[in-house]
Amino acid sequence: MSGGTGPARIASGEVSDRSVRTRGGRSVSELAGNSEAAGRRVAPSISTIARRGSIDSVTTGDRPTVPVSAVPDAGTSDVGAVVLLDVREHDEWALGHAPGALHIPVTDIPARLAEIDPDAELFVVCRQGGRSAVVVDYLNQNGYEALDIRGGMVAWQQAGRALVRDGDGPATVY
Repeated sequence: MSGGTGPARIASGEVSDRSVRTRGGRSVSELAGNSEAAGRRVAPSISTIARRGSIDSVTTGDRPTVPVSAVPDAGTSDVGAVVLLDVREHDEWALGHAPGALHIPVTDIPARLAEIDPDAELFVVCRQGGRSAVVVDYLNQNGYEALDIRGGMVAWQQAGRALVRDGDGPATVY
C-alpha cells in the first residue's frame, strides 16, 4: 500500500480526496468528473448492517466515492487490475450483477479478505450504497484503497451499464 495518502491520512483530513490517487494514478475528483471533492456521506456502522456482526469495529466518516460513469469494466484496464467488489446478498447477486464482478456478501468480507487483490484498483458496490460505504471504510482501515460507487447497482442499471444474471431471464437490479 502506498504510504503517502493512506486511509488514516484521508480520515484525519491531512490530505483531501483531490490528492488521493487510485492504483491507476487517477484522483478521486478526476474519477468523479469534477474539480471539487467527490460527494461523501456517512453510513451506519457495519455491525448494524452485518447480521452476524463479523465486522464490528469500523468507524465511518468521509470516504472516497465515484459515480458509476467513472468505474472501468472489471478485469484489466489501461492502468492495471480492476476489481469490482459486489457486497450484496446471494439472492440480489443472482438477479443481476456486473460482468466480471467479484461477489463477497458484506457479512463474509472479514473471512474472505484474501480473495481481494490488494494491488488492484478497487471499487465496491451494493444495491444503493449503504453496505458498500461501510465495507469501503472497513477495507480502507485494513490497508486497502477502496472507492465506493455512488448509487450502487441501482445507479449502475439506470446508467445502462452491462448486467448479467445467474440462470434464465433478463438481468435486473430493481
